[in-house]
Amino acid sequence: MKKIVALLLTAAVLMSFYGCRGGREDMTGDDSSVESGARSEEKAALDEVRKSDLACPDKTVALTEEAARLWLLAGGKLYAVCDSENEISGLSGNEKKLGKSGVVNAEEVLKLSPDHVLLDDSLPNAKELKEALSNAGIRCEDTTITSFDDYFSTIKNFCMMTKNAEAYEKAALNVRGRRTAIMRNAANEMPDLKLSLGKKKSKESGASGTADGKESGTERSDNVTFELIRVSADGAAIASNNDWVCSMLEDLGLVNLCAEEEPVAVTWKNAEKSRTTASHAAESGTAESSNTESGLSGEESAPSEAQNTGTESGANGEQVSSANDREAFAKEIGKNPDFIFVIYCESEKQYRKEFEELTDSIRGWNSLKAVKSNHMITLPKESFCTLPNDAWDLPMEYLYQSIFLMG
Repeated sequence: MKKIVALLLTAAVLMSFYGCRGGREDMTGDDSSVESGARSEEKAALDEVRKSDLACPDKTVALTEEAARLWLLAGGKLYAVCDSENEISGLSGNEKKLGKSGVVNAEEVLKLSPDHVLLDDSLPNAKELKEALSNAGIRCEDTTITSFDDYFSTIKNFCMMTKNAEAYEKAALNVRGRRTAIMRNAANEMPDLKLSLGKKKSKESGASGTADGKESGTERSDNVTFELIRVSADGAAIASNNDWVCSMLEDLGLVNLCAEEEPVAVTWKNAEKSRTTASHAAESGTAESSNTESGLSGEESAPSEAQNTGTESGANGEQVSSANDREAFAKEIGKNPDFIFVIYCESEKQYRKEFEELTDSIRGWNSLKAVKSNHMITLPKESFCTLPNDAWDLPMEYLYQSIFLMG
């Protein structure tokens, strides 16, 4: 039955993706004055791009695939680009090649004498590159994208350099319109979703007794919450709000329970040893129940935080670290979100076993609301492992369908 539901969902989403990919959605209803105002605003935005006094660089170099794609979407041309295993649409074939994305050094870039370098925080040496290029008087631009606002402002900035109003309309304004329509639909569906999840509005915002009257440690009971787990060859990580998929879910009205600045990650290394240690700690009574946060009670509680004292791991510091990572992961997921989204950024077939072994090691995993309610959703890596850019609405529509129409 689950396979049938998944197939129906996929078919519905594909029809929405490829059957309704026109221009901007009309968010104005029948109010002609509002529509006229929106059109006037768009015309002014396009005129701003056409009349921009920003100079277009002669020699732009892209150090990451995503940076290259963004610049090309804006109608720009590249002097040099990082070597990539994936195809980058829009390249002329005459661009000079740099080292692979992620291993480019400043010396390679400086030899090209560029006047404009695009990079982002995915590069392990991003800070050093920025410093070296800036010291050499080379304009360096960060293209890190963690939300639609980041994407929109980057495309606008690039289009103002290229003076390409058509690209701005297609890659920014049209996408924003379709995205806004999906957000409006989600807002209309949210009351019914909350009702189906048994959400009740909190009458006392200061129930936690904090000095400022705000709740601490838990989200309001009327929020629909989620956590996103990315699974890769390295391990599994619960994503923070710095993840663009998390920002997309927030745009749909959900709340990310992971408030950490960095992902809460577990590596596969020493999996068996660290799992044994964490399990022993939980069973020996050193685990603290997270019933308050999860709303669960009894023996089948949400995952607990195992407080490792290091006695079971002995002198093996690596084992202690791995066990502590698993405990942090268990504590984080123990906040008991309404939805859990999983993205296999590598082969699902290859790493599903590793992930299932991780979840099996977490006490109370099967009692999580998302697991019990079949709200643990695996997202296709083809749509959720690479930034969607001018197709931003496609994965957003997939999420909307998964949450509101199949929930």
